[in-house]
Amino acid sequence: MGELRSRVRNVIHRYINDKLTDEEFKEQIKEIIEEYREKLPESLIYQDIGLVVWEREHKLSSYSKEFKKIWILLEQIEPKIKEKLNQWEDIMKK
Repeated sequence: MGELRSRVRNVIHRYINDKLTDEEFKEQIKEIIEEYREKLPESLIYQDIGLVVWEREHKLSSYSKEFKKIWILLEQIEPKIKEKLNQWEDIMKK
């Protein structure tokens, strides 16, 4: 899963540095999901994508506007990404 996380971080980095359009960001995340769908359960893929975004959002707090947009784009790609992250957060709170 380290490679998945690395690829998602790379896409996020390129997006917040204006190297990807909204559509390019969405397409690259979709490609990552499709590639890993053959290797991992979907729920883990979605959870990991959500965790990477959440981690980057907290480390790069000066980019809050960009991360709001990233969450909107992820919701358009797959609403379960945020859902799986929320489930993970609930489990961690217990």
